[in-house]
Amino acid sequence: MIPAVNRPISRADILAPDAYDRIRGDRRRAIIALKRDRRLAIGPHVTAYFECR
Repeated sequence: MIPAVNRPISRADILAPDAYDRIRGDRRRAIIALKRDRRLAIGPHVTAYFECR
């Protein structure tokens, strides 16, 4: 099996709008928390995000 980060996106990966709507808030908060630790402010106008694997 190919790891999720290295395989192409398929139709099965895409949620139906109503299913997405149910999980959107929790998923958004989790992603924001994860990205917070990978953010580097380079100056007042530039921010870099590092990938997480």
